[in-house]
Formats: sequence, C-alpha cells, structure tokens
Amino acid sequence: MKFIADSMLGRLARWLRLSGYDVLYANDILDESILEQAKSGGRVLLSKDKNLCKKAESRGIDATLVMNDDILEQLKQVAMERNLIIRSTPEFSRCPLCNAAVEKIEKEKTRDRVPKSVFKRSEEFWECKSCGKIYWHGGHWKNIRERVRRIDVGGH
Repeated sequence: MKFIADSMLGRLARWLRLSGYDVLYANDILDESILEQAKSGGRVLLSKDKNLCKKAESRGIDATLVMNDDILEQLKQVAMERNLIIRSTPEFSRCPLCNAAVEKIEKEKTRDRVPKSVFKRSEEFWECKSCGKIYWHGGHWKNIRERVRRIDVGGH
C-alpha cells in the first residue's frame, strides 16, 4: 500500500516509512498537487484536513482523515484502518528522510561513514540507496521499538 501525506503529517510519514511503507511527503506541496499525485500514483491520501479528504473522495481517491495529534495514536489509527503492520526494525524500513528503500550493506563499507564507536559495537548496517544515509541497531532503534510496543495493533 502506498500513501501520500499532507503537510501536517510529516512525523507520520517518517514513522510509516520506518515500517516499510512508501509515503510521499513534502511540507510545501499544494492540495491540488497532492490530489493529482494520489490519483496518478494510486496512493491513499493521509490528511488532517476534512475538506481535502472530502475533495479526494469526490474524485475517487482513497483517503484517511487522521484524527489525532499524537503520533502513536496516528499510527494506531492508520494501522487499524488500513490493516498495516507497524514494524520497528531497519530490515523492513524505507529511509525516513527520502522514502527510498534501504538495503543491508557490508560492515566494512561503513568504516569511514559511521562513528568509530558505532562501527566497533554494531555488526549490521543498512544504507539508503538514494541519499546514502547509514542505519544500524542503536539507541534510536531501541526507542522506536519501545514506542511501537505501545501500539496495540500488528507490529514487531
């Protein structure tokens, strides 16, 4: 399932990307452009704007009106309504920054691209094939896993 998120849902877009979902997002995109991209790309619109959701549905675009400001509640709502699994490991992730897929990379290829302490203590690394960002199981993934555990739906 592919999504497009309006300018009010940047955090939700990043969290869904971390779970492996393809989510287009830009904070400066106009409503008409969002609707065009949703329609042409077969994407579900995620929005906090009732009028935008109504306009989408009148054009045959699938839309979810996100009701809460809390990111965990947003994830829970979208996961339940769309039957999504919320994951918390980089193996299934997309880059939260640019939305491209991440792939496992040999440890040695990260030697000069991550802090020395990270290189010493971590064995597995993933790289975004578009922007080149490197990910690993660190404190940030522990925090993500803890937050995902608080969501009552799907999830690992």
